Amino acid sequence: MAGLCHVQQRSRPRHTIPTELESWDALKFIEDILRLDPRDIAAQFELWAVAREKGLTGVDTLRSMRKEVTKYISTGLRDTTKKKKISMNYLQYRKAIVLKYGVVLKGYPLEGDLVNPNNINDIESIAKVRDALKSGECFWYRMSPREREIEKEEYSRLVEEGAIQEHTRKVRSD
Repeated sequence: MAGLCHVQQRSRPRHTIPTELESWDALKFIEDILRLDPRDIAAQFELWAVAREKGLTGVDTLRSMRKEVTKYISTGLRDTTKKKKISMNYLQYRKAIVLKYGVVLKGYPLEGDLVNPNNINDIESIAKVRDALKSGECFWYRMSPREREIEKEEYSRLVEEGAIQEHTRKVRSD
């Protein structure tokens, strides 16, 4: 059995010296197989530990928040519909999600219709959506049969008036 342990105090001033305890030359695994310097791993570990102690779990970038919002929306949709293989359709949200499955995303914090997170280009807006999903202000709601019928009638009326354009697939040429 081989083992490796890294001991380090999380904050400054330091009263302990970072120490590695190993058996069977476990540090060689890091050097030979992972091709990393154990001191670099110790430095990265210290940065991670100090950041966690200060409540900083990562840098919020536009990309990371888009990914987080997409995950919240997809997971919530799967949990609410009880369908494992469902995927979000932003382009035809009302028809493909609301009407088909009888669920709606309530409390969406941005003006207008639901937008694909990858199409949100400013950090304040994506942060607002992320925070609303995280806090539960924005959530998936299963509609009652009556609410679903009202939504279906409203959708049909809007299509007839031309307010909603239904997207259809191209006809195959063969």
